[in-house]
Amino acid sequence: DSLAMQCDRMFASKVEPFQFLGAARLFPFTIYHLAVLFQRPVMFCFGMPDAAEGTRVLPSPLFRPDASIGREENLHRGRAHFQSVLARLEMLVRQRPMLWFNFQPMNPIVPSSMSTGEFPGPATTMRTPPSLKPPRRP
Repeated sequence: DSLAMQCDRMFASKVEPFQFLGAARLFPFTIYHLAVLFQRPVMFCFGMPDAAEGTRVLPSPLFRPDASIGREENLHRGRAHFQSVLARLEMLVRQRPMLWFNFQPMNPIVPSSMSTGEFPGPATTMRTPPSLKPPRRP
């Protein structure tokens, strides 16, 4: 059995900059805040077709919050974990670009007003860009 929570939407999520496909891009980071708050692990999985016409599931290493090191250190470790997940995804996308399908516009490039270091800083809440908002009903 598995339980999945889709956390890749930009709608009022806490976002942080991460390197992906040649640029610093904003990605939702809420799942790590929830992991630290509830002391639950984070794992990502990628599915790719295999030679037997099935699906090969490629799991990421598990991120486990450590209650003994505090919130900020856990979030720092979460940032490193997520950057490694994105590096693996980028490698897979570059190896097999025809498998990549993004259901929404690409994560935005980090505005120059946000700083980026070795690892991104604290999360920022991003408003939904007008181009992603559903149309208003009359």
